[in-house]
Amino acid sequence: MTIFAATTAIPNDKNMDGYVQRLGDGKVKRYVQFQEHELEQKIIENYWQIAAVKYNLTTLDAADRQVGEVYRQVEQFLNAGLCNQNDLLRVKLRQQELASQRLRLNNAQHVLLLLLAQQIDIARASVEQAAENLRISSLQYKAGTETLSNLLDAETLNRQAQNSLSNALADYQSRLAIYRLKTRQSKNH
Repeated sequence: MTIFAATTAIPNDKNMDGYVQRLGDGKVKRYVQFQEHELEQKIIENYWQIAAVKYNLTTLDAADRQVGEVYRQVEQFLNAGLCNQNDLLRVKLRQQELASQRLRLNNAQHVLLLLLAQQIDIARASVEQAAENLRISSLQYKAGTETLSNLLDAETLNRQAQNSLSNALADYQSRLAIYRLKTRQSKNH
């Protein structure tokens, strides 16, 4: 998947009840479960893409330091007459290549963070839609126009959406903590 991955589309009907009636109860459950799984997978995938970009930035820092040291050595060799200006220009070109790569990585990281935030927002919107569906089903049940089965299904969808969001957020935080711990350990070695 590229860093410009598309997000999962969730129905944006203000009246989720109409959407439920069009699909039918069983299909809605399967649809919500599928959407939750897809969203969770994309959040995890984007998290690891961010981790990879951060790791690449760390290796780029090391390359910057190495090329900076080479530049100082070549500059000394040039002053001593042991090399020519072309050698110094080659090192400068490498520094510019590294700067360009850093810019691309920073941009990728920014896009991935925005995408991750958008996906978590989608999960939150799913929770809001499921809560609205439950509210409508509850009102309709009290008015005698909704079956108990539909009301219980709405409650199940609401709980599943809430669990999916909390699991995605917890998983993200857990993976972030693991990543931070590993990057601290690698810097200390």
